[in-house]
Amino acid sequence: MKDKIKNITVFYDGNCPLCNWEISHLKQRDSDKHINFENIHCEQFAAKYPTLNKQNLDDILHVQQSNGQFQTGIDATYLLWDTVGLGKWLAPLKWKWLRPTLKYSYLLFAKYRHKITAVLFAQHHQNKQGSNNE
Repeated sequence: MKDKIKNITVFYDGNCPLCNWEISHLKQRDSDKHINFENIHCEQFAAKYPTLNKQNLDDILHVQQSNGQFQTGIDATYLLWDTVGLGKWLAPLKWKWLRPTLKYSYLLFAKYRHKITAVLFAQHHQNKQGSNNE
């Protein structure tokens, strides 16, 4: 792993099953503890981060770097996975010719993530129950 920004904070939607799945995988991979994980729906969140707009954080993934700068959306996603050594798998997020499409797709996903994940996780749960009944 090349030089990384060592301490970053991800502000994530703890009410989103897919978001929690991704956070869980990031936590497993973050053996050096370079990422601070902050659930924006945690009771203490507003007191801990009074200057941050929770609605903005809920609208799109935010990562704050140790220098105070924020990355959002696909840039935040890439930074997170690169920090845990898996940036090469998300290299297409950095391809200039593909970025406009990916940014637009990400914004659509972020807007409808609760509906999308409700369907995906309901189907997954249904498939699991079906296989347990056989």
